Amino acid sequence: MVLDEDSDGLLLGFYNGTVTKAECTAGVRVVGIAGSYSLVAVVNGAEQAVSYELASGHTYAIRVRTHCAEMQRARQRYGVLVDGVFQQFGGGSVNASIQVVIEVVDEGLASNTLPTVLYDGGMSDSPLECVFAPVNSVSLNGSIARVTLKQTGSCWAVTTANDGSRKTLREGATGTGADFTASTTGVLSFAAGVVPQPGELLTVQYRGSGRAYSRRTDDAAEFVKDSLGLPGVPSWTGHVTSPKARSSADCDAAAKALLALSSGSATGVSGSITWKRGAELMDDVQPNNLLLVTSGEGTRVMPVQGVSLVDGSTWPEQVEYTATFRQNRSVSMNFKVANSLASDLPDAVAVTTDGIRPANLSGLQVTSATESELEIDCGVDVPDGYGVEVRRSDANFGSANTDDLVLRSEVRNFSIPRLAYAERYFMRMYNSSETPVYAAVSSVVFTSLPLS
Repeated sequence: MVLDEDSDGLLLGFYNGTVTKAECTAGVRVVGIAGSYSLVAVVNGAEQAVSYELASGHTYAIRVRTHCAEMQRARQRYGVLVDGVFQQFGGGSVNASIQVVIEVVDEGLASNTLPTVLYDGGMSDSPLECVFAPVNSVSLNGSIARVTLKQTGSCWAVTTANDGSRKTLREGATGTGADFTASTTGVLSFAAGVVPQPGELLTVQYRGSGRAYSRRTDDAAEFVKDSLGLPGVPSWTGHVTSPKARSSADCDAAAKALLALSSGSATGVSGSITWKRGAELMDDVQPNNLLLVTSGEGTRVMPVQGVSLVDGSTWPEQVEYTATFRQNRSVSMNFKVANSLASDLPDAVAVTTDGIRPANLSGLQVTSATESELEIDCGVDVPDGYGVEVRRSDANFGSANTDDLVLRSEVRNFSIPRLAYAERYFMRMYNSSETPVYAAVSSVVFTSLPLS
């Protein structure tokens, strides 16, 4: 990028809706005052304190880096027609914090010039989606060689010096002013001059992968089973094929839709009805219409699957209609499922309840590490009646097994005593009701730190 005089505007802006400065979540503003031009970071519509003065004729590279620990910001929706009423499950957005680093480098000074950081910080809440506008200005003069958008993945590295100061390390290819590169196998390679030093705390955040799943039961059916001493109730297992279930919350929404359909009074009922227009019904009936079918078993609302017509060739014309109706899984849902399970599904899947799930600790971080303890910041305040449970494995949340239990905390910041060089801790928020409900996924901390 090269800018001339009389330039003013926003560059590389991510906007929460309309493309205006007030809605700019992250971007860079070109500011001109009395012939002097500089760059300043804009975060949540506000200009930051650090500025960078531009030199005439120089070429600059500007980078806006963002990182969000949540990989899914919008939930899928799953709908099902039950007794003539369309019910929808799922949907909604996922609130999450993001980290932002905005930097500029003068490419004309030297090939190894380090970037100048205009902003390095975060925000506790962030938009679900943003509009990206490379340029937003009516008086910007100059030239831009190229604009690149790149998804770098979930890796985010921060160093904490002995004096407590923190610095975000920039990931990128060699020669771009980046501090490190990350391989697909999890190996970090640092550039010369930024290798972590003894006593410096290196924190690397990344998102792991795992199978999403959910299990739902019909409480009424379970009550009847227990009351009558039945060996079991009908069940179905499978997976969602479209739209994809990308999280356990999506799986749970699909499971609730299937359960709602299975408990409908018309589910499993099929048949046909024949009538002559002008006699029983005056209007045409078409597929996807709803019929009120009355029989000895009561009245049901049934979706029409197909209609056939037979012309009686009379005068006045008599048209005989036959409508077929059916209420089942294959015709009553706006999503698709298949009768199979993933091979890596856990053997024991706990039943999901309707309790409001606590928030995932996606913003959790280690604020300091000493020879004797780890200081943990959950990233969110713990509400009254909630707590954070710390275990050494991810297998026993919600169970009575306390063999791997480390501690429970009712506050946002707490300490974990250290016992070994290499340790791992799994953490979930829960509510402290009689039957606690836990967050859907765990946050995990791995350490490789000497004890002395």
